[in-house]
Amino acid sequence: MGRRAKAAIANPFYALLVLVGIAFVITACAYGVMTLRAVAPHAHAADGGNHPLLKFLQTHGSQLLLGEIVVLAIATFAAMGTDDFWTRRSSRRMPGADSEPGEKPTSGD
Repeated sequence: MGRRAKAAIANPFYALLVLVGIAFVITACAYGVMTLRAVAPHAHAADGGNHPLLKFLQTHGSQLLLGEIVVLAIATFAAMGTDDFWTRRSSRRMPGADSEPGEKPTSGD
């Protein structure tokens, strides 16, 4: 069982989706914090100014969010479009991967 897991080939677009998704969540949360601070500036006056990330997002936040959404969309469609390829490639490398557990692998005839 462990050997099959090691031999499996994962779709590389899944890793890209995870990384860009995490970046998007962080950016969206920081953008939300920046917006809340803009709505109620008196509540945050004691912190001595904006964080550099919030200053960056104030200048480039909408372009960054839009770019992340575009990359997420492209990676999503690429993952869906190539999933069959990676599944077939993985099953070619693992003889008997299509068989049920406990079932003997069949020959190609």
